[in-house]
Amino acid sequence: MSVLSEQLQPASFRGVPFEVEASGITVGRRTVVHEYPQRDRPYVEDMGRATRNITLQCFVVGSDYLEQAQALMHELEEPGPGTLIHPWLGEMEVTITSVSELQFDQGLGVASVTITATEAGDLELPAVTADEDTEALEAADAVEKSAVDKFCEDFDLSTINDWIDSALEGSLLDALNFVSAGDLGKLFDYAEGVANLADKAMALLSTDPKIFATRLAGTLGLSRWATTVSAWRGVAKSLKNLCRHDKLKARTKAYAERKGEPMSDVTRQVMKSQAAIETLVRQLLIAQMVGVSTLVATSKDVSSPDGEEDTRTTTRSYDEIVELRDELCQVLDDELLMEENDEMYQVLDEARTAIFDVLTHKADALQHVVIVKPDDVFPAVVLAYDYHDDADRDLEIARRNGVEHEGFCPASELRVLSE
Repeated sequence: MSVLSEQLQPASFRGVPFEVEASGITVGRRTVVHEYPQRDRPYVEDMGRATRNITLQCFVVGSDYLEQAQALMHELEEPGPGTLIHPWLGEMEVTITSVSELQFDQGLGVASVTITATEAGDLELPAVTADEDTEALEAADAVEKSAVDKFCEDFDLSTINDWIDSALEGSLLDALNFVSAGDLGKLFDYAEGVANLADKAMALLSTDPKIFATRLAGTLGLSRWATTVSAWRGVAKSLKNLCRHDKLKARTKAYAERKGEPMSDVTRQVMKSQAAIETLVRQLLIAQMVGVSTLVATSKDVSSPDGEEDTRTTTRSYDEIVELRDELCQVLDDELLMEENDEMYQVLDEARTAIFDVLTHKADALQHVVIVKPDDVFPAVVLAYDYHDDADRDLEIARRNGVEHEGFCPASELRVLSE
């Protein structure tokens, strides 16, 4: 017994002391081996650290070994995790997962048992989160749907007459022509679709405003161009400029400022419906802007500023995407200030969050812009090799800095991407 006593080390579980002669612990990684036809080598998937299982050979020794054994037995049968003081590993939270037969030796005054304890953890299920692109696309759909629904609530033709018809048609054509005449109208060939809708607009509005609003949403939709257009950062900027232009805000602001003033019912109706038309067009464009944010700085956003595809000029920077993010968020901030409908306000606020998140995520994966100053006039190809160790990035440097000819970069401050 004296030899055994010399080999024992003190330990405890939930405050009940015992002695340990030997202990072991399983360590390693959790892996899954994937084997495939016609491949000699497997792929081993790492699933994280393996669970640590501690095995202890436990003894209670002494004149009161029976009382100690009963106390230990009681704690081993209690549910839940407990604190184990391990003689070599120190303090740890464990759950008892296996207990051997508790044996008593009256002659030696010893009780022994082998236990297996598993490290305890909280119930933490893997977090399921939608990616930023998915959330932005869902936010874009929500803005479009809510804009159509709100338009149907605000647009009122219950007392329509020829004068009101003419006034509304004028404001409608102004808004549609403004959109179709801009850069986006040319890029996405809005003109024909807008013209066809304009011819039927008043007939649709006088029968079912929702049909008109839904068709307008389809006409302005950009999703069908996702695989053919390759300058989505420029598209996002064009949408921003449209949404912030007074041509799509003037009537909305006028009605907001004057609706509390005395005016005839007809005048009020015209102003309210004109504002509703303008707001519908603007918010449908905002919905497209939110959706387009998912295409910025992707493999589909590969055009140079002049519209010609050149993969050597498409390296985006953190600074450029953050600048665009802030500009698009400002569009949503402006819209939120004008919005009086609580439900629409919430939808727009969520869209702003979606744009911020998706473009921040994209920016974080990009390089920052730094300022350099060459000692002399050099060709862009030389600077590209010096700064990036890649001569093919010459046009990137030239176009980022507005250099007219890439053979002559001035000896002044230039913006290049950090390495």
